[in-house]
Amino acid sequence: MARPLFRTLSANSGTRLQNRSTLPVSDNSDLPSESDPMRKLTAIKAFLNSEDGATAAEYAVMLAAVFLALIVGATLFGEGVELWWTRNKNEIEAI
Repeated sequence: MARPLFRTLSANSGTRLQNRSTLPVSDNSDLPSESDPMRKLTAIKAFLNSEDGATAAEYAVMLAAVFLALIVGATLFGEGVELWWTRNKNEIEAI
């Protein structure tokens, strides 16, 4: 069973929270010691089971799509401006 990342403290617990309803859990007694290879395996399993990586990947895909749209838009706009200036230059040279 997964341990909660935050422990909720009630107002009657005698702890002054200063506008916070949760505090980080600092009791790591059920985790293996740092020299134990199982600790690394536990950390890897927790990372693979978390959805933070999936959210980061989704944001990366959205950011890539935005950058692609900006690049395509800037290229098309730049070509249109270049054509406009070329036309103006040719008209001025014709005078």
